[in-house]
Amino acid sequence: MPVHNADIADVFDEMGDLLEVRGENPFKIRAYRNASRMINDMSDSLRDMVEADRDLTELDGIGKELAEKIREIVNTGSLKALEKLRNEFPDGITDLLHIQGLGP
Repeated sequence: MPVHNADIADVFDEMGDLLEVRGENPFKIRAYRNASRMINDMSDSLRDMVEADRDLTELDGIGKELAEKIREIVNTGSLKALEKLRNEFPDGITDLLHIQGLGP
């Protein structure tokens, strides 16, 4: 199944949520959330950009690490770093974060 920008943005949103629950560096969390917003607002397809071997670091807010993660998501449909992070928490933890008034 082809990966769309919204799929990549969702992965980055979840990464940001789980990193926040874990108590990670706020700048790292913000980088994932900002990248997610930017990707959702993009009109160009990241999948097409990856397939054309474009330099993703030319996009605002996308550094080398996030560019590599985008490529992994486009090429495999998943992100190993997210799977590893998910294993640190009980199932459904991110669902709880979307309840009004409940946060990390």
